[in-house]
Amino acid sequence: MYHLSGPAAAVVISPAVDVLHGDEKALSAQKNTGSGAYEWVKWGKNDDEPNQVIALNWESPSKPSLMDQAKEFVLGAGVAPFRFKYEDGKKVYLREDFPDLDDWFDEQEIFERYLEPAALSLVFCEMAFVNLSIGEGAQIGLQTIQPVKCRFQKPTGGRITHVLTSPLFGSGKRPTQMGRIPLWDRQNPTENPESIMLLKKAQIGQDFYNLGLFWGTKVWTKVANMIPQFHENGLTNGYNIKYLIEIDESYFIEEGENPADEEVKKLIEQRKDQFMSKLDDFLAGIQNTDKAIVMIGDLTDELGKPREMIRIKAIDNKMSDDAYTKIYEAANIAQAQGHGILPVLAGIDQGGKVGGSGSELEHAAMYQVAYRTPSYRRHLLKPLNTALRLMGMPRDVEYKFVDVEFTTLDKNPTGKQNVVGQAS
Repeated sequence: MYHLSGPAAAVVISPAVDVLHGDEKALSAQKNTGSGAYEWVKWGKNDDEPNQVIALNWESPSKPSLMDQAKEFVLGAGVAPFRFKYEDGKKVYLREDFPDLDDWFDEQEIFERYLEPAALSLVFCEMAFVNLSIGEGAQIGLQTIQPVKCRFQKPTGGRITHVLTSPLFGSGKRPTQMGRIPLWDRQNPTENPESIMLLKKAQIGQDFYNLGLFWGTKVWTKVANMIPQFHENGLTNGYNIKYLIEIDESYFIEEGENPADEEVKKLIEQRKDQFMSKLDDFLAGIQNTDKAIVMIGDLTDELGKPREMIRIKAIDNKMSDDAYTKIYEAANIAQAQGHGILPVLAGIDQGGKVGGSGSELEHAAMYQVAYRTPSYRRHLLKPLNTALRLMGMPRDVEYKFVDVEFTTLDKNPTGKQNVVGQAS
């Protein structure tokens, strides 16, 4: 027996999406067997496009940092509720104390469960799947589900209506259990106690899943990832060959022995192995820094006269790292541009300097926030302000992003202060 009160009250039997304790139940909520098995729109040729990109990113020394940096620029100093009014035709936001909203934000872990992972999803693939849970009063939950765990159920009548969730998507294994959650309906916002708000930036040619803007740098990422691997293998296996040691075959044959005899051949090979073992210990040492090539053969001259039994030649190593360094720098610049981060903010050496002056960094950071985060922030604010309406907050209360603004120490001892995001 259930007692329901209020227009938003409902009893959820299936799927059971637990937004308060993680998305594990959401990802395995509903059996997917029999003739009614769900079909979904594949994400990429093999339905593993985002998984491939993630695997490539974690092989890179710079990609995870660039993605995190892009996310930090979007988030700024976080969000806060403001009350707005109009003065001389301008919309002015005033900071007020909203203790009930602060409690809701903390209790529902909005930043940890929704805001930060949603911002990361947007900079990763230009879209985010946000689970909106509607309960009584302030029991409004927001939680971002990782994009790699989400797929659109194949549309019926040309319209997407549900999102399927499973941790097996992209793994090559067909899920047997998955969550099936309806998309949030703007016209009937309280129709479903659990729904998915889709935050999706506009892209030409992408009817279902978006492509991350930096996904076009996949080849540059592979090139950049190969360079440290090349050097690691080179240092381990010895691309700095320092000596060429030539040994005449007769050095291992004692007087009176017949090298054509099978037993003598075995003795000769044993002597070679023992000699090479001692030579390795002598040349390589503990650090194994220099390498040598040993060649065993006939050292007679063109007239057949014997020459030295052992001959050691020093090899001039003309290998230069400049070419590889330039390729690596070019790859890093291309990757930073793919993530929409100005090279000066990514710490990339340009023109022989890294970073530049403090004022240059300040203006670059302000430009980054003002011109490269507005559309992301508009999407991220939509679920927050929807939650305000569902909780019955007045319409003149809105969430806004807050940015960090550099200032002089005489104005603020910390050298920075918070301001309302101009582009949010």
